[in-house]
Amino acid sequence: MCGVMIHPYWGIHKLLPLLRQMQEELDVKMEFIDLGGGFDKSSSRTVGTTDLVKVAVRRRLGMRSGLDRWPRKAREILEESRLIASEVKSIPAHTESTCVLEPGRYLVHDTGFLALRIGVVKKVAGQNWIITDGGSCNLVPDFHERREIRIAKRANAQPEEMVNISGPLPNAWDLVRIKKFLPRIRAGDYIVLSNAGAYTLSLSRQFCYPRPAAVLVRPNGKAILIRQKGTGEDVTRMDRLEGLGQLQSRIDRR
Repeated sequence: MCGVMIHPYWGIHKLLPLLRQMQEELDVKMEFIDLGGGFDKSSSRTVGTTDLVKVAVRRRLGMRSGLDRWPRKAREILEESRLIASEVKSIPAHTESTCVLEPGRYLVHDTGFLALRIGVVKKVAGQNWIITDGGSCNLVPDFHERREIRIAKRANAQPEEMVNISGPLPNAWDLVRIKKFLPRIRAGDYIVLSNAGAYTLSLSRQFCYPRPAAVLVRPNGKAILIRQKGTGEDVTRMDRLEGLGQLQSRIDRR
C-alpha cells in the first residue's frame, strides 16, 4: 500500500492502532500518512463544552454569560506537528514514513472578513434582532468559535445592547450570532465578521439569495474585485423551462 489518510488530524489516535495491526498481521508499511487538516491559529477563540455549561449556569442565575471572556487558545501548528511526528514514530515500521498535513484553514482562516449590511432592526419578544443581507449561506456556522464582530466606521464604539443576528433566509437556522453585546446598530450599518477566510467562498451557496462579491485587498491597500456580486437572475440562470407550455396545455385540457 502507498498511503492512508484521515481527517481531521486529531483522529490519529484511531488511526495508529490500525497501523500497528496492519504492521503486525500483514507486515504493511505506509509510504505516506496523510493526517488531513483541522489546525487552528492561536488567534482563534473557541469555546468548549465546559464553557457552555458555565454559560448555562450564569444565565440561570441572571448573570451575563461571560462567553467572550473564555477564549480557548489553540496550540501552535509546530507544536502539534511535533506531537504528531512522535506518535507516528512510536510505530517501528513507520519511522521513515512521510507525514502529510493539510493546513489550508490555518493559512487563510484569519485573512478573510465578511461584511454584512443591516437591513432591519426590530424587537421580538423583548429581544433585539438584527437582520442582515448574508448569513448561513455565506458563512459556515461554527457555534464553538467566537468570531469578532465590529461595526464598520465605528470599530471602537462601546457595546450597549445584547442582540441576535440573523441572515435573510426564511429559516430558523439562518443565524450569524446569538446573544452578542454590540454597540447600538441602525438599519444601513455594516458589521464585519473576522475569521471568514476559510470555508466561505468554497462552501457558500445561493439557496434563494445571490452570492456576495469577493474583494482582495493587497498589502499596499489596493482593493481588487475577484468575484462579481450575484444577482437575482443568477439564482435561476441555469434553469430550463422548455416544454412547460405543452404541460400547461395538457393540464388545461383536463
